[in-house]
Amino acid sequence: MKKTKKELQDLSDPSEFFDSMDQGVLLQMMQYYPIQFKAMCILVSLDIQLVLEEQEKETKTKKKIKKSYDNQGKI
Repeated sequence: MKKTKKELQDLSDPSEFFDSMDQGVLLQMMQYYPIQFKAMCILVSLDIQLVLEEQEKETKTKKKIKKSYDNQGKI
């Protein structure tokens, strides 16, 4: 299932992910499972990076399409 632009934008805010989790659970994870918590943070960071790269790719594609249309009008 393809995500909408709104859903992609929401994923790029790391606080959204952590706000959705119970604070007590997060604190316990940090205290008792620091390695796993760090891994979770890394995975969230990677996910955010992928979303940002996809948005950048879409922007570049749109600019290329616009430039192509603009150049066709000059012919």
